[in-house]
Amino acid sequence: MSDGVQVRLTFPQRVIFGPGGLKTLADEVALLGTRPALVAGQRWLRASGRLDEILGSLSAKGLKPLAFEGAEPEPTVETVQRCVEFIRQSQADCVVAIGGGSVIDVGKAAACIAAHEGTALEYFRGREVPGPGLPFAAVPTTAGTGSEATKNSVLRDTERELKTSLRTEHMIPRVAIVDPELTLDLPPDLTAQTGMDAFTQALESYVSLGASPATDGIALEAARLVGANLLAAYRNGSDKKARESVSLGSLLAGIALNNAGVGLVHGMAHPIGALCHLPHGLVCAVLLPAVIDFNRQACGDKYKRIEQLLALDGEDLASFTRRMNSEMGIAPNLSALGVDARRLDKIVADTLPLGSTRSNPRKVQAEDVRAVFLSLM
Repeated sequence: MSDGVQVRLTFPQRVIFGPGGLKTLADEVALLGTRPALVAGQRWLRASGRLDEILGSLSAKGLKPLAFEGAEPEPTVETVQRCVEFIRQSQADCVVAIGGGSVIDVGKAAACIAAHEGTALEYFRGREVPGPGLPFAAVPTTAGTGSEATKNSVLRDTERELKTSLRTEHMIPRVAIVDPELTLDLPPDLTAQTGMDAFTQALESYVSLGASPATDGIALEAARLVGANLLAAYRNGSDKKARESVSLGSLLAGIALNNAGVGLVHGMAHPIGALCHLPHGLVCAVLLPAVIDFNRQACGDKYKRIEQLLALDGEDLASFTRRMNSEMGIAPNLSALGVDARRLDKIVADTLPLGSTRSNPRKVQAEDVRAVFLSLM
């Protein structure tokens, strides 16, 4: 942070964190409206039986909920548009998204757009959001994206093979309910991928050019919570202490990135994920050690602070990250994920203009993106 730069912190209006937090949902939604649109994923919420329970609790509160099911992993602008049309046609007066980061990203974008004229594609391609959207509540069922605390929705434009963010302060959730118990049955592979997304967000927001003393403490605690507990959550999904720590770390990482920005990992992960149809957290995990090595000359002192905080005892941060990936069965490189090196020119072209890349602590040139990419092939 340079001298004279103002520090602005943006948070959800209300955050409820802790085991059993889902029980507060009906009371919180009743403060937002009477006809909530409930946005869910394609299968898990209904298959688990939780969808009927949640709809029942909302109805018992005197509300008239309607469910939109179909938010896919790595969601598209077209999915958001379908959700917008559902919200408008059902005359919903508030929106609740319950699911992983993709579900929350669909819900927050649709809640914002549905209150105004225009299509999701128009806003995604540059139309300015004119004002607040419908009141929105976010309930994450994974511990990784921090989407419940951010002002952006990460979407894919399938026509342009582009993945980037629709971003506006009007998309900050009115309320975020983070209940770690919702992550207890998250499979090991998703625990690993979403957890490494959170760890990446914590590290990148700590060293970002947009970081400040106000965000550093949040990012450091996020890195500590996730870095020290993710392996335990991966090895034993019923470990409530580990699940709670990683969930809190994910929430804090979301708050940190929302205010400080991220870096080259995210700058490269979006185009790679869009072009190769890979989960965002998985790509972040594979990229992270190489980007740490690239950035160390620009922010080595900050990396050392994290190494001390995690008591790595001589192991550097990049090596620790590689070991974490290995112990959780994450691929060691992009080649193992089936990434096609023939798409490198487009990956470079799509990486360079992104805000995440511009916030990286070390200035990034085209040859740097190429070098990081090729080191992982």
